[in-house]
Amino acid sequence: MTLLDETPDKGAATESARRESPVVETAAEAEAESHRTGAEVADEGPPREPIGAAASSVAANRKPLTRAPDWLSTHISSVVVGLILVALASALVVTTLQLRHRNAVDSARTSALSAAKVYAVELASYNYHSLDQDFGKVLADSTPTFRQSFSQSSDALKSVLTKYDATAKATVVAAGMVSASTSRSVALIFLNQTVTNTTQKGAGTTDQSRLEITMLHSGGRWLINQVTLL
Repeated sequence: MTLLDETPDKGAATESARRESPVVETAAEAEAESHRTGAEVADEGPPREPIGAAASSVAANRKPLTRAPDWLSTHISSVVVGLILVALASALVVTTLQLRHRNAVDSARTSALSAAKVYAVELASYNYHSLDQDFGKVLADSTPTFRQSFSQSSDALKSVLTKYDATAKATVVAAGMVSASTSRSVALIFLNQTVTNTTQKGAGTTDQSRLEITMLHSGGRWLINQVTLL
């Protein structure tokens, strides 16, 4: 055997050392980790959770979205239709009331105008033979206020009209309403009045006059409350 055969191969020794070095380094790191102080560990903060665990925690703590009540979701169409019907009913009631009021005012206007025409003829017509009857018609169609004033003035005229055999006949030429409501109306009446008496010669004289008659609705009919000669 020669000397050369007994000498170890340097390349093989170097390769063996390289293979053993990682094990030595890993052991050294483990020993250093075991000697770390509590302060060093505290400085690094709490251990981090894995990404999967964090996602699971967030999903578990998430609150469910608020949902509409079951009855509202299932009956929403019925609720909408109900609201529409209520609105339509309210509109119908309002319209009906307005039409009733309008019809009532129109009816009051018509009846007031008819009454005013009759009352104007009664006020402007008389005959000395039947003054009590003629004036009595006016009193029967008057309010207490106008009845009192007309009674006083007619009583003062009776003696004069009787003395001169006075008569008067009136006809309505035109008439219209100044204002009208269901309780109070004002009418304007245009009259032709033919007057006769013993102081006149011939068939008498015809005069034109205008009366504004204010009436109040009482007891189901219109009553004279004020008369103004225009």
